Amino acid sequence: MLKKYLFLSLLVLSFLVSPLIINAETSNDVASRIAELQRQIAVLQEQLRQLQGQARPFCFTFNKNLGVGNQNDDVTNLYRALVREGFLSQDEFQDGRQWLDFNEGTAAAVSAFQLKYRNEILTPLGLTSPTGYVGPATRAVLNRLYGCRPVTGNRAPIISGVSGPTTLKIGETGTWTVRASDPENGPLSYSARWGDEIDFGGIVAGVPSVPPVQQSATFTHSYNRAGASTPTFTVIDNTGQSARTSLSVVVGQNLNQKITVLTPNDGETLIQKTRRSITWRVNVANFSTVDLYVLPVQNCSSAGGATCLPYIPSPIIIERGVAGNIYDWSVGMFHTTSGWTEGYVQGGYYKIVVCSAGAQPGFYGVNESCDSSDTFTIVSNQPKITVLTPNGGEQWVASSTQAITWVKQAPLLAHASAVVDLYLQAPMPVCPPRMGCVEMMPRPIVLDKNVNAYAPYNWIVATDIVNKAISAGNYYVEVCEAGTRNNCDSSDNYFTIVK
Repeated sequence: MLKKYLFLSLLVLSFLVSPLIINAETSNDVASRIAELQRQIAVLQEQLRQLQGQARPFCFTFNKNLGVGNQNDDVTNLYRALVREGFLSQDEFQDGRQWLDFNEGTAAAVSAFQLKYRNEILTPLGLTSPTGYVGPATRAVLNRLYGCRPVTGNRAPIISGVSGPTTLKIGETGTWTVRASDPENGPLSYSARWGDEIDFGGIVAGVPSVPPVQQSATFTHSYNRAGASTPTFTVIDNTGQSARTSLSVVVGQNLNQKITVLTPNDGETLIQKTRRSITWRVNVANFSTVDLYVLPVQNCSSAGGATCLPYIPSPIIIERGVAGNIYDWSVGMFHTTSGWTEGYVQGGYYKIVVCSAGAQPGFYGVNESCDSSDTFTIVSNQPKITVLTPNGGEQWVASSTQAITWVKQAPLLAHASAVVDLYLQAPMPVCPPRMGCVEMMPRPIVLDKNVNAYAPYNWIVATDIVNKAISAGNYYVEVCEAGTRNNCDSSDNYFTIVK
């Protein structure tokens, strides 16, 4: 390398003194000589840059939260980091674009990165599933691995105080304030875990980083059920150092609550179209009748997490004007608002909501005139297709051959479908609160179509129906009746494709 530096210096020197000897040359000779010298300088400068790049490892300090749809220098450098981690291919850089897009494949690679460093990213936030979103915790690990700022001797943030209510009524909004500072005068990010995230899989409230030395963050939250909770607040600096504090709060019974749901109320699994009693207690005198609802729930608390939808669902009417305190329910049955016809909800996560007649259910079914049960599960009593493998937790190496297996009921008619279609579905990235992003389910990837419904399918891992490579990351396998997306079943949890 020293020889190259010396040669470059001599070449530049010769270029500088060349005007002293060009008087005897023609103007064409001079122009040609200058052009050649400039070309050689450019070549040597490029070689010098490459040598310097080899001597110094890649580094970049990630200061922005990143999600699907972003396109900037941070995303391009995120690709570089994920390539070095083995979750993306170097081929992404071959088209010469200045910036790369954060797409569904990027989110899947980020999810794999979050699983690899789960003890630093997911566990401190109480999460079991990756989000595919680059927030403060993920950025902290990226900066620890690839950040340009030296972190030797860096000290953790200092929490100087936390304040908030120690008692709340059901549905009452409390305000908590966390005060902290960074010894190195760096930015801090705040998050809160409330202890009642069963319906949202542990999604935390976040506050963007801000630069002052002394910082504070304010959070608001309300609880919908009585009991003791311990909200926990985490502060992270831009090198990954963190501090944590908590404050207990006792949520008391709302004395104005008119109704309390009794059953189902214990996380039960109910089989569709079987009989089950809905029961409730009336807490006030001179009470007449109630209206019953079944409420779809965005439940992401199971291992790996069910898919969270980007909207708040509405209660569905079961029955109006019910007297007494018990109702014999054909599980999943509901009435439509038009014509009062009956139907059955699909399998999934639900709550029962009981309201005084004519009352409007509140957020997630709770207000003074309504109460909701805990989340329970409705399953179909006769599934036509059941995915067996992969069914959650497997790690399949790209290009290896693995068997996708399922069980399908034999057709009742000779002409009924004896073939199925196979898909691969990436989990939907979770949009952190207050970030203003839009959650979109990634488009399913077709693995094959019209395959034998009663035999295992030997899949060359990480290839689609046209043998195009599929990025590493987390996915569900989905098996459907050929030509439909209605009669389907998917893996209970995601499995991981590793390169």
